[in-house]
Amino acid sequence: MTVSDLARRSLHLKLYPNPTTFAHRREVLRIISNYGEVSMFRSLKYHPISPTGNAFAVIFDTQASAQAALDASPVRYRIISDQFSSSNSTVMDGNKIQEFALHISPTSFSHEKFLTSRFTNPLHGPFFPVHPHNSLIGSSLMQYIKSNSLGGPGLLDWDTDRGRGIARVRNVRYMKTPATMIIE
Repeated sequence: MTVSDLARRSLHLKLYPNPTTFAHRREVLRIISNYGEVSMFRSLKYHPISPTGNAFAVIFDTQASAQAALDASPVRYRIISDQFSSSNSTVMDGNKIQEFALHISPTSFSHEKFLTSRFTNPLHGPFFPVHPHNSLIGSSLMQYIKSNSLGGPGLLDWDTDRGRGIARVRNVRYMKTPATMIIE
């Protein structure tokens, strides 16, 4: 699979009005599954850099499925519910009906950059140590671990900087926890 093949199978979806429940987001997956097998479906509501409540990223198994979904845009559908209340809903026979419009477009989303960026995927790439003076964990370790104990050097080397810079904090007796970090 090449990057260009992945790009041709990837689509960006926008749903209007904004989905307010999990059932609304699940319905988007059900609707686009009618066009072909979906390999990946991701809501961009919790995207680490630019969260968008009504956007989704989709990868289809085949380019033909992606093209079929793209050709069908915009897809309009209704959700019927007895417990739903919204300004866009209409009442019909005791049930509330809400209409949605799903706009489908090609995406410029780079999956490789998303997976290899330390901003969007904190588990990828090398760990960048934080100096204990600027770290709540590092300063807490300084209070409770004695550097001359048997396990001290190893325990104080939690951030892989091999102990360089820890001496600066060792001389500090007590570092106050920031008020924003205190749990009451």
